Amino acid sequence: LERTGKENLVKNSKLLEEVVERCVRIKARVVSLDEHDKKNIRIVLNFGHTGGHALEAASQFSQQYTHGEAVSIGMLIACDISARLGILKDPGLATRLETLLIKFGLPVFFKNLELKAIFQAMGYDKKSEGGKNRFVLPVRAGKTKIFVDVPVPVITEALLKRKR
Repeated sequence: LERTGKENLVKNSKLLEEVVERCVRIKARVVSLDEHDKKNIRIVLNFGHTGGHALEAASQFSQQYTHGEAVSIGMLIACDISARLGILKDPGLATRLETLLIKFGLPVFFKNLELKAIFQAMGYDKKSEGGKNRFVLPVRAGKTKIFVDVPVPVITEALLKRKR
C-alpha cells in the first residue's frame, strides 16, 4: 500500500484484488486459530477499534465518521498509547501509518467530540475486561500486545494529540 498508493489501486483492479485477497487470507488465518473467539487470539484484529468505537459512539453514530475513518484515528491513538507506555519498539511506525492513512484519504484527527463522551463510550466497549479498558497496542509492524487498564492520563494524552 505504501508503494502503490490509492490511485494505482483504483486504476489497477488486479492489484486491488491481490491486496484484498492477502488481507482476507491473513484474517482467515487469525480467525482459524480462534474460531469461536475463546482463546483471546482474534483480538489482534481489533487494532484501532477501542479508540475507533469510542469515537463512533461519542458522535452518537451520526456518520460524522464511518467505521473505517474512526478506526483510522483509533489506530493512531493506539500507536500514541503504545509509544507512551514504552511498548512500541519501532519509533517510525506511527509516522509511517499516519502517512499511509493520509495517502488513502483517511482522517488522522477527530474534531467536535468531547473527551468525556469518548471515555464514557470506552466504558461500554466489548473488549473491556472486568470493567477495565483493553487496547491492542502495536509493538512493531505485524506484532501487537494486549494491554489492560491503560492509565487515564495516558489515554487522555493520546486523545488530545489526535484532537483538532
